[in-house]
Amino acid sequence: MISLRNRSFQFANSAKKTLEDVTTEVRSGEFVLLIGPTGSGKTTLLRQWIPSLVPFGEVHGEACIDEVDVTTLPKRDIAKSIGMVFQDPDRQLVMETVSQELAFTLENVGIASDVIRKRMMEVVYYLDLHSLLHVSVDALSGGQKQLVALASALMLQPRVLLLDEPTSQLDPVAAKQFLSVLVQINRELGTTIVLSEHRFQEMLPLVDTVWMMDNGQLVFQGKPIEFVHQANDSSSPFKSFCPDVTRLYLEKAPAIDLTSPPMDVRSTMSWLHTVRPAFQSEANEPAVVRETPVLAFEHIDFHYPGSEAILWDCSFQLHAGDRMALFGSNGSGKSTLLKLLAGIHTPQAGRFRLHGKPYKKRRTEHAKQIAYLPQQPALFFSENTISEELTAALTEPSMLTEFAERFGLIQLLDRHPFDVSGGEMQKAALACLIARSPEILLLDEPTKGLDPIAKQRLLELLENELPAQTALLFTTHDIEFAAVASNRCGMLFDRALQVDGSPKEVLTGNALYSTTIHRALRDMAPGCLTLSEALERWQ
Repeated sequence: MISLRNRSFQFANSAKKTLEDVTTEVRSGEFVLLIGPTGSGKTTLLRQWIPSLVPFGEVHGEACIDEVDVTTLPKRDIAKSIGMVFQDPDRQLVMETVSQELAFTLENVGIASDVIRKRMMEVVYYLDLHSLLHVSVDALSGGQKQLVALASALMLQPRVLLLDEPTSQLDPVAAKQFLSVLVQINRELGTTIVLSEHRFQEMLPLVDTVWMMDNGQLVFQGKPIEFVHQANDSSSPFKSFCPDVTRLYLEKAPAIDLTSPPMDVRSTMSWLHTVRPAFQSEANEPAVVRETPVLAFEHIDFHYPGSEAILWDCSFQLHAGDRMALFGSNGSGKSTLLKLLAGIHTPQAGRFRLHGKPYKKRRTEHAKQIAYLPQQPALFFSENTISEELTAALTEPSMLTEFAERFGLIQLLDRHPFDVSGGEMQKAALACLIARSPEILLLDEPTKGLDPIAKQRLLELLENELPAQTALLFTTHDIEFAAVASNRCGMLFDRALQVDGSPKEVLTGNALYSTTIHRALRDMAPGCLTLSEALERWQ
């Protein structure tokens, strides 16, 4: 149905090709999962079939629909054949209400109004969007916006859907719902899907084909089980992209039969009940002695102008040495809470205490004590090079080279912050924040859009470069990362912090807000959250 033939792409003024001699094809009705390291060229590859989305640069080779080069096809024909859903729905939605958004594309290609109404009715029923039809797009949560973007693409009844990390901003429940809708669309409508996604834990067992990109090349094309075969090698980079339950199997199965390796919770539980392994008892968690909190807020109320309360009578404490993960559904107030703590917003009621002393305004001394990194790292930078950013952050500019080496930034020092990948940009921003030696570090969705290898590097940076007494608070939808990176977890619900405790206290016993390892081992090894813990306790 769609194909690439010796396709290469190089950005203008770039010395390296983003895509290099890529050849592949997708059959009608196929579901393809596209994975790979951050910055490997996945987004660029997806855009090759829509000429209006191909970035400015040098292009070689062909991108075809039904064996016809897309550059020879009218834009209308391409729009009717291929729909695309982007990572950030705010960059895709353009109308005021949901109903206007759904009708917008069809109106632009001249579809009759009665046909538009008929298709809208069908799509709204299919995706259960009745209650949102006349709601303002700006009032939607992240998960709702992504569903509306998908519905808008489906209105044209495309034969192919291309999706670029559509769940990166969704909480675990919303992400599972969205991905299940994609599987339903593929199975029931026969729509061909190519999905770039870092939530491979859920998707690998459900797709027909896996593509893996690295350095602009497709280094693997095949079935999921063939991908696991490739991963069954201690030196294989593919192993990091296997679900944790599959990695447990590859490590612990006494006589590995790769004809049916488990790739989801159900098949893993079936295998475990067959081999019946013994697990060591769970170690008791040491008692935590908490001193006076570094930062506390008491009975906070906050709402944006013209909106309902985001936080109401919300109280919270952060102590020295905390590594705290903050969970909550889209729109629950996680980012707002960080902005309040950073002094960007001012609450309508309640008070803050820093080292037990109240403060109302963001003074210079508070800015030195509290560092904040937003979801979009690009908002952090103001200098022309990463070297200049680091020099401004360091108390001793002479430490620049040593500090850049520790963070793996030497090769990027002369680059503009906007000219590096998202993972590199985040690492540079984090280095600048840590260079200021803050007492409190606030990170908003630090793993968004990061592949498993980049997440491991981020974890190592936080473990090795962040002083033990620094209090870290980060929001996240990534349960697996939080389980290994935090010593405390909290959950926002109904406008306040409703759950607060250790990772085991917060994440065990849950059906959705937990890790795949815990769901698979909950009967045999209660309290086990991570792959490393499962391997340690396996006898």
